[in-house]
Amino acid sequence: MDDILKDQPDLQQRWQRTLDLSAIMTEDERINTGTRYDAMRIIALDDRLSRREQLIKYLPKGTHDELQMGAISGLSDIDFPDVARLLIENVGHFNEENRGYAMGALVRFDARIEALLDALADGRVPTSFLTDAQKMALRESKNRAISERAIKVLGP
Repeated sequence: MDDILKDQPDLQQRWQRTLDLSAIMTEDERINTGTRYDAMRIIALDDRLSRREQLIKYLPKGTHDELQMGAISGLSDIDFPDVARLLIENVGHFNEENRGYAMGALVRFDARIEALLDALADGRVPTSFLTDAQKMALRESKNRAISERAIKVLGP
């Protein structure tokens, strides 16, 4: 967004206001969950660490499924080193749909895939959480180290 808005100070200011209001809406329990979900997707675009922390608090068990989905989706779009760890630690209590989003996020980038393969190898994440298509994509990864490891962990 910085590149898009770099020469437009008025739009920069309006964008920042959108981020700030979205952060407030995320926390306001009077606002319907669908709107709060949308707000979470918006705050994921903010580069402040506090916004990441705001999303993280919606991952634990017992969180409303739609809000949890917003947190998973928002975090999955962030190139943040802890995303893989956070998703792996919480994936076991996600509902089926949210688990699918989390697993999709985990197979998106090589660093996340490596963390996922570690978790699959040591049993923290069951291989049944992966779709057949995801298993195939891991085995056939263009990254040879990942494909070889996936074959060892998942079988041929």
